[in-house]
Amino acid sequence: MQRVKHYLALTLNRVEPFNHSQRRYQRIAQSVITALAGKGIALIVSFISVPLTINYLGIERYGVWVTISTFLAWLQIADLGLGNGLINALAEAYGTDRPDLAKRYVATTFWMLTGAAVLLGVIFGSLWFWIDWSAIFDVHDPITKLEIAPAIAIALGIALCNLPLLVIEKVLNAYQEGAIANYWAAAGNLGSLLGIIFATQIHGGLILLVLVFSGSLLIVKVFSAFWLFKKHKPWLAPKLSLFDSASWRRLSIAGAEFFLLQIAALTLYQSDNLVIAHYLGAENVTSYSVVYRLFTYIALLNSLIIAPLWPAYGEALARADWEWAKKTFQRTLTVSMVVSVILIASLIVFSKPIIAAWTHNIVKPNTSIIILIAIWTLMSIWGNHYGILLNGLGVVRAQLLIGCLMAFMNLFLSIFLVQRIGVIGVILATILSYSVTSLWIVPMLAHKFFNQQVKHPVFE
Repeated sequence: MQRVKHYLALTLNRVEPFNHSQRRYQRIAQSVITALAGKGIALIVSFISVPLTINYLGIERYGVWVTISTFLAWLQIADLGLGNGLINALAEAYGTDRPDLAKRYVATTFWMLTGAAVLLGVIFGSLWFWIDWSAIFDVHDPITKLEIAPAIAIALGIALCNLPLLVIEKVLNAYQEGAIANYWAAAGNLGSLLGIIFATQIHGGLILLVLVFSGSLLIVKVFSAFWLFKKHKPWLAPKLSLFDSASWRRLSIAGAEFFLLQIAALTLYQSDNLVIAHYLGAENVTSYSVVYRLFTYIALLNSLIIAPLWPAYGEALARADWEWAKKTFQRTLTVSMVVSVILIASLIVFSKPIIAAWTHNIVKPNTSIIILIAIWTLMSIWGNHYGILLNGLGVVRAQLLIGCLMAFMNLFLSIFLVQRIGVIGVILATILSYSVTSLWIVPMLAHKFFNQQVKHPVFE
């Protein structure tokens, strides 16, 4: 009982941590609590936005809206993996007390991302008028055909402006200050909800919806950048003079692995809507995406709890604190899987009435789709725990090889099956490709790596 009281006091900042282990638990607990509050706001925003946007846009334009969001998710790979590479580099610099390295890592990443954003802007700008977006999205409504190209242009432009600002969240997470990152994320989500409400009330169309939704997130990111680099950690301000070739090489090597891993993950997690839109039409995206989003809330809840563990595992590696990492992983995996099974089973039973009320009976999902998406959700939660552990410990290359194989298999099967059995083919392809590869290989790698490091640690 006394131990529980002590850790509760740690979480509330009423006592100081005695060692690095307690400090990690303190920051992880604070990050989880604020994430549950902050992401709770995100869930509410997402939940409210579905009926608002479906009723406002209609089936086809809502399908386009969801597909644009998927397209923007793919654009995240434009950071070339540098953001995730920065987390590991900063966690190591933090664990070895090297603020001089941290400054160079942040500045180098920021300016590399700025250059990537400018280059992508030039490339997309030169190719823009050659792309027939209506054909790609297979839309038929005349209004949608007029709106789709400008809406994508606005979304793309704002996304490129956001690219260098990715360092903000990465810096906070690397220093195990996820609680602060969650506050800013909550502010962005509230801003986007206000934007959606404004656009739907004045009937501004798809273009205005994209502008106010993406623009509000960008505004919050800009404010958070000023706060981080002017007040909270001014010594990390990304001055151009701190751009460093040695840091560039370190981040590029780590970033290349994360970059390819991101492509594999996006192919697995984000290709479904694009495949459905292209082969079956944008209107078929709506039903699938609503069910997927509903179960994603459970996966998101899990990610809130384990996301702060990534930099904590990295710091534990730098300090050779393997016992802490192993115990923490085992506890979180066990609790998470038990809770997830209960939540997913409950949602299978109640998903149809929830979706009916949620979409005002516009969306009527197939039972098979619900069950398969539920199975995939549980599988992804299991794998995400091992992915976070291996990312924090710097084991990326093996994940990359497995991920590329899985992504190729998933995309091939999705295209093959969707043309033969319809929408259900994309989620079935995801489950099959994941089962053949990551479901059993990644846990085996994690246990093997742990055993090797306990016997022959990298850091003394």
